[in-house]
Amino acid sequence: MIGLKGLFKELGNRIVWLLCPMHCPYCDRLIGYHDTECGQCAQTLSGNAFERELPGGGSCRAPFEYKGGVREALHRFKFGGDLNAAKSFSKHLADVMKKHTSGFDAVTNVPLSIRSLKKRGYDQTEIIARRLSVLLDKPFTPALVKIKQNKVQHSLRASERERNPAGCYAPVDKDAIRGKRLLLIDDIATTGFTMAECRSVLLEAGAASVECAVVAFAVLEAPAKT
Repeated sequence: MIGLKGLFKELGNRIVWLLCPMHCPYCDRLIGYHDTECGQCAQTLSGNAFERELPGGGSCRAPFEYKGGVREALHRFKFGGDLNAAKSFSKHLADVMKKHTSGFDAVTNVPLSIRSLKKRGYDQTEIIARRLSVLLDKPFTPALVKIKQNKVQHSLRASERERNPAGCYAPVDKDAIRGKRLLLIDDIATTGFTMAECRSVLLEAGAASVECAVVAFAVLEAPAKT
């Protein structure tokens, strides 16, 4: 039986939904205030699990490929302030990690630089990682800090992407990392060099293991035939 406090909360939620209706992040259809996406997109997107090897060892998992509605949703989330999309991203990440993990003690993220954080106003990967930690019933740990501003990976040639993240990240507190099994989260992975660099920094700082996951893998172009 719902209590008086719960009744007022439910009423408040309905009023908020009437004033600011929720939309599916992938197709923009109206959805209920408890929903993370519309039924059609949920059916289309659920159940996928992609995996790629990371440069230098380890692998990374993702529920999506960066195309279609997922691409549009991530773009609005990162650059348009559509933070409600994080509910769906974290839910699908949780579904993947519940099925494909060797176990971890805490969730962390690939952080923005201070300059980028001030410009954007929020760290999109931290939002996802924090939501994911709740869904997986694990603590969120801010394990990394970005100490050097580098160029955006997607703006570089493939040959430049490997060197670009080097030396950009450092551990926040080695004592807090030492011996921990971590799940490292980012939004998009193309070549995997950023994720590989962060994984390496955490392992060198004493982490027992680092599993990696992203919301989406960029769709890599097939090499031209000669």
